[in-house]
Amino acid sequence: MIHFVTTPDEVFTMEDYLSVRGAALTTRVRIVEYERLAEWTDLERGTYVLSALDQLSPGMLRLVEALVAQLEGSDGVRFLNHPSRTLRRFPLLQTLSRLGRNEFRAERVTRDHQALRFPVFLRSERDHGGPVSPLLHSSRDVDTAIVRALARGFRLDELLVIEFCDTADASGIVRKYGAFIVGESVIPKNLAVSRDWMVKRQGTEEGPEFIEENVAYVVSNPHREALAEIFQLAGVGYGRIDYAVKDGRIQTWEINLTPTIGQGIGKSSGHLPEALQRRRAVAREHFFLAFHEAWERIDSISDGPPIPITLDDRLRRDALARTEQRGLIGRVRAGLGPLDRVVKPLGVRAMPLLAALAKRASRRRPE
Repeated sequence: MIHFVTTPDEVFTMEDYLSVRGAALTTRVRIVEYERLAEWTDLERGTYVLSALDQLSPGMLRLVEALVAQLEGSDGVRFLNHPSRTLRRFPLLQTLSRLGRNEFRAERVTRDHQALRFPVFLRSERDHGGPVSPLLHSSRDVDTAIVRALARGFRLDELLVIEFCDTADASGIVRKYGAFIVGESVIPKNLAVSRDWMVKRQGTEEGPEFIEENVAYVVSNPHREALAEIFQLAGVGYGRIDYAVKDGRIQTWEINLTPTIGQGIGKSSGHLPEALQRRRAVAREHFFLAFHEAWERIDSISDGPPIPITLDDRLRRDALARTEQRGLIGRVRAGLGPLDRVVKPLGVRAMPLLAALAKRASRRRPE
């Protein structure tokens, strides 16, 4: 049995897949929310896919670490993605840069990022919606972008400054590759091309040559060995890597631990001739077949009784606690007391001051 563990907000990633293309796996894949996992007193044997680790609260992460430490090595139990060994976005980018695998660097906005090479851009450590700023060409641009990100609700301690790495070819085309890993299987999903530095679905090119290039990528799996090394380095047994290739070397943008899979239903593009629609479908069919086979390979026999779980009640309570936390700027404003009446009327003009105070407050917080 395969137990796919995720957060309530990310349940759709597996539900969508099982509803159509993965329907044959519905008796072999069980979706479990982390909140339910925290309530269990025993654990069924099988393969546990710990997705969305980067979305967990500190309390829930501590519980999952304790649970895995207690059950790791038990007969009939296997974990994909380890709560304390799987690298999240920032440690992964730092590790790949330090090892010379990535040509670009990343730093937290709460640390000294002055040594980074311009242009840079901002990104959230936990969000998967892409950059939160355009390309930034000066320290002043960075400060302004931080203020705007905070105004949009991003947390200061989760914002990263990342160097721009130009991977466009001589004609200005940028290629973004995406590949899954399921257990030991590396499965190319798609190649997207664009003339924008940030490849987004709505701006991708769909000419015949690019559709053929996508088919060739998905079918031939040209980077399998290199990607397997990166996944192993990151400690990832389930997820999707987004990357580019520059001068023959892979540049890793991120590894998403809760990637969207899709239902596998081809959407018609009215502007594409039927022949190109069929060619594009070749890549889609190839991916979903390989994806299905990979899930079958990681399935494990669940013989034997459930394994008792012994976890501290306080650990369970902390994991299940749902407390709303104000952002750093909110806490700074609350700490201003009567002075907030002076700052508030200034509106946006007060944001640089609040951002500076919040940044200083974050540095003083204990690790």
